[in-house]
Amino acid sequence: MNRIDIDQDSEDKLWYFRSAPVADSGLRIGGTPIGIAQTNGLWIADCAYRERRDFLEVPEGSWACLDLEPAAGGELALICRYPTGTTVRLISEMVLRGCRYRTWYRAEAEGDYRVWYEVDKSSSNSVLFRVIAGADRKRAGTDPPSSQEGAALIAYSLSSAGLGLSAGGAKDIESFWKNIENGYLPLPQDVTYEGIFYGYRFQIAETAAATSHRNMLFWPSYSTAICKDPLTGEPQTYISVSLNTCQKGFSRGGLDLVVALDASGSMTSRFDRYYYDRFGHRLEAGSGKEGGNYNRQPATKIEIATKGVIDLLSHLKPDDGMGMVVFSDGAFLAEPFTPMGEKDPDGLSRQVLNIRGSGGTDMMAGLQRGIRLLRAARRTSPNSRETRLILLTDAMPTRGKTSEEELLKIAAESAEQGIFITVIGIGIDFNTRLVESLAKIRGANYFSVHSAEEFGKLMDDEFDYMVTPLVFDLQLRLISRGFEIEKVYGSPQADQASGRIMKVSTLFASRAEGGEIKGGIIILKLKRVSEDDGIDGGIILHASYRDRNWKEDCNETAAFIPNLQPDYYQDTGIRKGILLSRYADLLKLWMKEERAAIEKVPSEARSPTVGRGRSALIGGNEWARRSVPLHVSDEFRARFELFVKHFQNEMEAIGDGSLKRELDILNKLATSE
Repeated sequence: MNRIDIDQDSEDKLWYFRSAPVADSGLRIGGTPIGIAQTNGLWIADCAYRERRDFLEVPEGSWACLDLEPAAGGELALICRYPTGTTVRLISEMVLRGCRYRTWYRAEAEGDYRVWYEVDKSSSNSVLFRVIAGADRKRAGTDPPSSQEGAALIAYSLSSAGLGLSAGGAKDIESFWKNIENGYLPLPQDVTYEGIFYGYRFQIAETAAATSHRNMLFWPSYSTAICKDPLTGEPQTYISVSLNTCQKGFSRGGLDLVVALDASGSMTSRFDRYYYDRFGHRLEAGSGKEGGNYNRQPATKIEIATKGVIDLLSHLKPDDGMGMVVFSDGAFLAEPFTPMGEKDPDGLSRQVLNIRGSGGTDMMAGLQRGIRLLRAARRTSPNSRETRLILLTDAMPTRGKTSEEELLKIAAESAEQGIFITVIGIGIDFNTRLVESLAKIRGANYFSVHSAEEFGKLMDDEFDYMVTPLVFDLQLRLISRGFEIEKVYGSPQADQASGRIMKVSTLFASRAEGGEIKGGIIILKLKRVSEDDGIDGGIILHASYRDRNWKEDCNETAAFIPNLQPDYYQDTGIRKGILLSRYADLLKLWMKEERAAIEKVPSEARSPTVGRGRSALIGGNEWARRSVPLHVSDEFRARFELFVKHFQNEMEAIGDGSLKRELDILNKLATSE
């Protein structure tokens, strides 16, 4: 970073710098005033202080000099009105009459910024900065939406549903479904157990905790099952954990929120297209033929994301704090952090809808800028308020720090400070491989969307729940002579489970009605380790957790594994959970095997868009996701055909017609080549 003295002279008239020319942005005395100013004066000065003007066009992220001559002494407040209409104080310092001051102004996201100051109850003239895209941010051919329809914010409403709990991490498997529907081979990370579970409601288990436990923030109940594997015929033992809470009604509390929007070039592609296929010969979805083009289409990722932000804003209350960061090659403040009640809704909506995509993707810069805003908010907000960053991205970082370890570190550090992250994945090429790791951090979750309608429905149905974590650091200890935990389904931290302990970093509020909880289940597959079950096959399940104020609590419940022949299910909740767990097991194994087979094919024999695992990089970028045509081997086609019959029988026994979407996927895979 180049540092210059505030009074440096130069023959060149430089009007801005690319990096910060001084260490701080406070006021400095500089230059000689022309007599005693009679009115408050403000100008934009060239960097040699030879010329002054009241208008300047500058690139994003650049620094320009402001020249101030106050006509009175006292506290001076330098004020900026953002393109959204929001005004904020940039500087508040004491000044003397008869002195000339200078300071540096940093250009943020694109738009017109009006700057002035106030001192001794009087205002200066204003200057205008027109911020444009930087020279390294070449336009990708997208235009702002032609219509402002739907820009107005609507009123916030409270949910009247009952309440249960669900695990954090993935909250859907939309990316998997969309890839299958469009003829692409998904990533194994596109399918998660907790993501599948959150798409369904589960009957609350019957083996309940003691009555006194039902007054606790978290109290589990359990069901058991003994059933045969439909492919191998092997008997298996399961126990389900229903995620219950004493809280009956639900209304979201105060929220401090920052939106970090990915405005990079990859966000200019259509929702159903792989952006990085353009660097090879693109395959039309499902066609198996080369061709296609990337002429602009109406439904690009950036257009849907900006419209989604407007949907999101409509769910904020007047006292909720909100700010917005836009990132591509760098990160820029698009909307300062202020209460929603102090913002201009129409101006904010118009500015959001005008955001266009170009350049690379510095996701780290976006996270850091957003987290800094929220750290400042937490210094003045009560601990009772939720603090969350919502990251809208296709998760393909190309600039700055892109390693998984570095991104996870900043997310984990912010979680320790009570700043949690929600990722909303945008588009069919959304890279779940990176985001799945982020979502394992305390307080994190992620969703994916593929249309404006999906985004609007997600906000209407889930916004209050996605920003409300209630339980942290849940540990479930299994105390049994005869059994231990073999596998956990439905927790992002399943890989941290041992034979006796299951862990879940976060449980979020979830809708409960009719004796069922949306996503409110975790399945434990048990392994017999001894014929000595103690007394009548009984086991003890000890649960410990923390609430949002880090207060610890625990409860203990006895469960019973009956000595029965398969197939036995205590209720439909565990039956549905086991069916979906086996379904996910089969899908993940198929995707891993298909991608392993691609690794064995010589590069010259592969389709032009098909890469080889992590080596399928664009310019050395490991997160750039390219398409692979859908393929099912003879072996897995036979497995899917067999599992279709089992799934259909179980769906009828459970009585849940919403499972048909998974059955349709299985039928498609069973008949694919």
